[in-house]
Amino acid sequence: MKPNKFYGSVLLIIAAFFMALYSAFIFAAKDYMSSSLITCLTCFFGFIFLLVPVFYMKFENLKSNDIPAVLVRGIGGGLAFLCFVTAIRLVNLVDAVVLFNATPIFVPIIALFYTRTKISPLLWIPIIIGFIGIIFIVQPDRQIFENPGELLALLAGILLSFALIAVRKLVVEGMPVSGIIFYFYFFATLVSLPFALYNFEYQTAMGFWYVLLGSISLTIVQFAFSYAYKFATPAEVGPYWYLSILFSGLFGYFIWGQVLGLWKFIGIIVVVGAGIATFFINRPVTAKNTPSSQNK
Repeated sequence: MKPNKFYGSVLLIIAAFFMALYSAFIFAAKDYMSSSLITCLTCFFGFIFLLVPVFYMKFENLKSNDIPAVLVRGIGGGLAFLCFVTAIRLVNLVDAVVLFNATPIFVPIIALFYTRTKISPLLWIPIIIGFIGIIFIVQPDRQIFENPGELLALLAGILLSFALIAVRKLVVEGMPVSGIIFYFYFFATLVSLPFALYNFEYQTAMGFWYVLLGSISLTIVQFAFSYAYKFATPAEVGPYWYLSILFSGLFGYFIWGQVLGLWKFIGIIVVVGAGIATFFINRPVTAKNTPSSQNK
């Protein structure tokens, strides 16, 4: 695709809005079914949606020579969303969303060991600042184990970082976006199914509809995010992704009356600022990292 910063920006803003919308639907569904069932149904519905492009492309979009990356994307992503959905039951919506989206802070560290990608010395500055912001949000004390919501959201962000690095490897290999998302939903459904069966909790059909709408929203996120990075580089449009935190905060305040404390608010500002800084410091400079190669 021809680079177009405007199209990339619009697509990423759409992805950010629907990510917040997905989080809101899941937050609403928590009163009707267990976290594991929410995750399993969300991924199962997404799997059904993705059957359309899979059959249309006659399974050509599922070919990959990097099976480990496919498994890391699917299993890591599935566990990440399971932790995220569980965290949403325990903490404010925006708290969970910001920790879940702290991936720009974790990805360079994980990539150092996973793909042997060196970290620029300058990049350590926003990484360290980002961890300080995380401390402000989590506020670790003895009670953190009684309500581990922030820890679960943080773990979700770390697991998602593994999944995103695996996605980058699959994109470089040339695997179509629809195939990557299909495998994510497939393996995430399998990973969450045992938890859903063990902790089965279902009350009314209202939860079912919330999850269905959440799955539609998440699928839109996956495609919009992926194609945004085909039109523009992360440094050009990546910061727009943090609008998902703003949208989530607005949903949390106006729908559920959630208000952030001062230290958590400061922590969110610090984490978002550090995350945005990593986009610019880690700006791609080689042909290998052209806009067409940037994907989720």
